[in-house]
Amino acid sequence: MVARTPAVRTILVALDASPGSMAALEAGARVAARLDAELVGLYVEDENLLKVGDLPIAVLVDKISGGVRPVGRNELEQHLRVQASQARSALEAVAGRLHIRWTFRVTRGRVSRELLAATAEADLVSLGRSGWSMIETRRIGSTTETILGQSATPVLLLRQGLCGGRAVVAVFDASRGAARGLDIAAQLTRDETAPLIIVLPETGREADELENSARQALRQAEATGSTRFRHVPRRDAALLENLARGEDAGILILPAPDVFGKGTQEILTRIHCPVLVVR
Repeated sequence: MVARTPAVRTILVALDASPGSMAALEAGARVAARLDAELVGLYVEDENLLKVGDLPIAVLVDKISGGVRPVGRNELEQHLRVQASQARSALEAVAGRLHIRWTFRVTRGRVSRELLAATAEADLVSLGRSGWSMIETRRIGSTTETILGQSATPVLLLRQGLCGGRAVVAVFDASRGAARGLDIAAQLTRDETAPLIIVLPETGREADELENSARQALRQAEATGSTRFRHVPRRDAALLENLARGEDAGILILPAPDVFGKGTQEILTRIHCPVLVVR
């Protein structure tokens, strides 16, 4: 019998100086450990920031004192090198603690463009929800929005300082993204220590048809863990959020385009656990 190729073999983590980036690193590393995948760290030297250093009016604001002083390109390049070194050290430390394979590389260019190109070579990408920002906010960062909107690679989104529970919760609507999501969910629950809860965004006869489709997808994914099905009305994003909390979700898997309409944006900014968006 030919061994089935794992759904996720490489996980890309976008690294920078933000707290959200460190949360993405930790979550990406934990997923890599569960899936026996390689963790790939990427640090992008922002060319737009370096261009600012060429301007005579460029200044640096001290985050502690609030003081302002002139800054040039050479100092900014040195600052980026220090950040890249710190990012590599953080990756090495996490990978060593969890005993996973890892690589690290540095590129220079526009952040969103470089990250988007790198996602094409990965099976999954882990990002801080607020993007490449030092400030944790409740909105999705512009870089993260670009990756979500344009990349075909599944995207794992993290909120700073938050962690989830044990269960894998996957929304299934019979779309291609939902089937890919179940494939990853089956891989995450293969050791049978984490329950799989499949959420069907329909009720009545439509839900029965979806459940049959989901069971078929699970057989194709060679799922071995315990599975439960839950039904929620289509587009009831608040109910989905409450369900994830009630099930002690360690990860919520959402197909894209989303089946919860504009409510998905709210889920991404409020949900307590990592959210994996799959096309």
